[in-house]
Amino acid sequence: MQAIGEALKPLDKLPQVQEAKQALASMSAKEQAEWFYNHHLEADAQAYQSIINGRRKEFERFSVWGMMGKQSFSFDKWHPELQKDKVRALEIKRQAWKLAELVLRGAGRNITVAGEPGTGKTALVLAMINHIQEQSDKTVMFISIATLAEKLHQFRDEQVQRRVQHIKQLMQKADVLVIDDFGTEVANGSASDTLQRFYFEIGEARQARDENGQRIYTTIITTNLNSKEIIAKYDPKVVSRLISKKAENQLKFKGLEDVRE
Repeated sequence: MQAIGEALKPLDKLPQVQEAKQALASMSAKEQAEWFYNHHLEADAQAYQSIINGRRKEFERFSVWGMMGKQSFSFDKWHPELQKDKVRALEIKRQAWKLAELVLRGAGRNITVAGEPGTGKTALVLAMINHIQEQSDKTVMFISIATLAEKLHQFRDEQVQRRVQHIKQLMQKADVLVIDDFGTEVANGSASDTLQRFYFEIGEARQARDENGQRIYTTIITTNLNSKEIIAKYDPKVVSRLISKKAENQLKFKGLEDVRE
């Protein structure tokens, strides 16, 4: 014990240690107990936040982005006035905000964002997940499915397959998973057996519920396909697990135009 005390002596010279000693010297026993309790809570909170930050970075690190690389967006940058049908665009934006708020409250769900290319689907979803990340500790993962599908079919590359398997495991347990451009990975006909099985296992894992029977995970799908086209390309078991059937969980960009320059 004496050796430990000698080793700790240099710490006495630190300004924060001197300040703490001065503060404690003027406190009653009860006040000292409260001081130690509060600082213990602060240390616990810092440790917890460190763990959360580590988890979030893991999901961000293994997210799969398209050719443009990692992107971000916010609700204040999504402008309904760029559309001819400004009323409909504003309605969609408000619905997206409402869904993001529901996810923040812990209600897991499937959300389907459908419409023509260039209408702002991905940008609005990026705004949703940005809002969720700013307001909570939820883990978020973004997957450009066309990019991932290319890797999924590289059967002979063991290193790629190991990475794909790890991505798959993370996709199964991310609090919020975005699958972007669902359908673009299938050029003609229906999806391959490999892809169907991949989707099924992801969707099945994300049906998990808590002790109160509430869905734990949220899955957000963006797609250029309509309902009939989705049914034609994918197994009913996949559609049932990934595509929302409830109107309140569907963001339909019908009537909006391509705003890309």
